[in-house]
Amino acid sequence: MDTFDDWPELPVLADPARLRTLYLHRLKRALLLRFYAGSLLGYADQQLLDRVIFSALCDCQTVDVVTEARRLLNEARAGIGLFGRTPSRLGG
Repeated sequence: MDTFDDWPELPVLADPARLRTLYLHRLKRALLLRFYAGSLLGYADQQLLDRVIFSALCDCQTVDVVTEARRLLNEARAGIGLFGRTPSRLGG
């Protein structure tokens, strides 16, 4: 019977700092897409993008960048910061 000691070690995919940057970037991109192009999407696509945002928030939580993630989410909700411009009808 195999034990965990017999299994090969998994390679480290990324250091924590790179993961934090990656997850925050992914969240920012999804929020920008939702904010600027959300009105152009159908209901199912909006729902899918909302799930992407939720997943990105969960990823941010796993690498302990919750404060930054919440700041981005609150800015998107309030329409400030990166989300300060009024979205055009053409989505950009």
